[in-house]
Amino acid sequence: MATFRKRKGRWDVQIRKTEYPAISKSFSRKSDAHLWALETERQIETGRYTPSQIKHVDTLCALLAQYGGVISIKKRGYKEEIARLAKMQARGDVRIHLCLMPLSIASMDCPV
Repeated sequence: MATFRKRKGRWDVQIRKTEYPAISKSFSRKSDAHLWALETERQIETGRYTPSQIKHVDTLCALLAQYGGVISIKKRGYKEEIARLAKMQARGDVRIHLCLMPLSIASMDCPV
């Protein structure tokens, strides 16, 4: 469900869905905000939405780098995990091209 707020002359839209991070964006016109919210919610419901922070991740190496920088640093044993990730990235077989579906990396259906 989208929430609309007017702040400093701009319309802020925030979309919250279960199992998805909160998505927000600002617009100068309320009609543009409504159109964006409808389209984004439709993409989420059909499974076509990809969060902007993982759109640029197209190789396993890039995915491991992002995981190390975002997830691993929040863990207790992050130093060891980052070292393991660095070893995995140093190997040549992590240059595999990924076909990422929105938030379903574990169920990749990618032609090789």
